[in-house]
Amino acid sequence: DLVPSLAQLYFTSRMGPGFRLSSVQAALLCGVGLQSKSVDDLSSELGLPVNQVLAMFNKAVKKMSLSFHALLAEEEGRKLLGGDAVARAESTARRMRDVSGRTLDEDAAE
Repeated sequence: DLVPSLAQLYFTSRMGPGFRLSSVQAALLCGVGLQSKSVDDLSSELGLPVNQVLAMFNKAVKKMSLSFHALLAEEEGRKLLGGDAVARAESTARRMRDVSGRTLDEDAAE
């Protein structure tokens, strides 16, 4: 189950500086992920209907998922060629095209 790992990441502040859950969402994540409580137990403790508890928990998990997705997209963006690297790659490709039209003698003379 991933919920305990998600709860540990959140409560050890490893989700990033701008990431926050509402107090109800944090309580649900703590209850389900760290205390292994059932949704029914949390519903009675918080005085909320079960469907509302499930909806709030779903929002918390979805928010965390979107945060992970944004982090992954940012990391992949850093790996892509950018700026000078693109210019160097295009220059190399142009030189390779120029060579393809030369004969072996012309290339050797250079």
